[in-house]
Amino acid sequence: MPSSNPYFQRGPIKEPENFFGRAEELRRVMACLKGMQSCAIIGERRIGKSSLLYQIAHPATFEAYHLNPSDYLVVHINAEGLSHLTPSDFYKISLLRAARTLDKRKDPLPDSSVLQELKSLSGQGSMTFSQFQEALESLNALPLKITFLIDEFELIGDNPGLDREFFQGLRALASDLKVNYVTSTKRGLQELFSSREKGFPPFFNIFTPVYLGLLTPAEARELITQPSQQAGMGFEEQDINFILELAGLHPFYLQIACFNLFEMKLQYPTLKEMDYQKVRGQFEEELEGHFQYLWESLSQSEVELLELWVKNKWTPREQALVNAHQRLKTFLEAVPGPAGEGYRFSSGGFRNFIEGKVAEKGNLAASPPTVRPSVVKPIPA
Repeated sequence: MPSSNPYFQRGPIKEPENFFGRAEELRRVMACLKGMQSCAIIGERRIGKSSLLYQIAHPATFEAYHLNPSDYLVVHINAEGLSHLTPSDFYKISLLRAARTLDKRKDPLPDSSVLQELKSLSGQGSMTFSQFQEALESLNALPLKITFLIDEFELIGDNPGLDREFFQGLRALASDLKVNYVTSTKRGLQELFSSREKGFPPFFNIFTPVYLGLLTPAEARELITQPSQQAGMGFEEQDINFILELAGLHPFYLQIACFNLFEMKLQYPTLKEMDYQKVRGQFEEELEGHFQYLWESLSQSEVELLELWVKNKWTPREQALVNAHQRLKTFLEAVPGPAGEGYRFSSGGFRNFIEGKVAEKGNLAASPPTVRPSVVKPIPA
């Protein structure tokens, strides 16, 4: 009997052995890094953006894509708590992170004075763009290619203290030096910068967008089965089907569903229907706040589309609109069928929540939270 639950992760996944899926997204990002191009990872809250950045930073990922990690300096910056930075603050923090990363390298630097220079600059009172640029040039001369991984980049893009000259400088570094950026945001960079004043530099157009949505079915099954098997108590097929119906292909939902079902099986190796229903209740209770956040963040047109799905009133027009709403693909899973392609809520738990919200508006009787097949709504010809 296992002594611990392997599905304990709630925050970002930092170690490769606990990371599942995202093969296509990783391939695209690493192709950008190979060509020293910048890319923007875009996805909803808790979809796995931070976890993906940690995997990109890992030397094993570079090796898997035939890149030499010793040729790169990967500077990981989490912008949480940094929403009031000045340009000087950003330069200093970036060089401090770079110095700490260099300190951890196993292979010695050909010129150790560069590391001392970074530490000295990052500790001084203020820093100009020219000083920052010269420090990066010194790193390029080692030679090292520099990749900045910037998580929660909205906090930098929305910062009124970082003006057009600051972003022009970042763009110039990517153009003139061996420097690139990988950012993570909930919104696309063009949308993020659209609220800036007229004439703001088109910083966003040096980035290749990489949209982070649901896992593939094979990736989701791997996340479900491998940890439980390695823990010595593998899920049975009916368990796997229950988890997929409840959580769908969303990595965070899968972690929570697997955790609660694994806990139940630790107590009762042979589960009854009431045990599965208890797990469903635990899952929906734990995610209620997250579901509410998603509901409140939807635009009016997105809410209307989901309501039409619940009321089974989709037409080809709604099909086209879903294709234009990238974020809806975090909730809705395309399913081919005899009547043409249709959509279903990937997560039965989230579907129950949406049906409840529609019922609150008096449009539909609330559906009971039971285990049932995901409903596919075909698009009429």
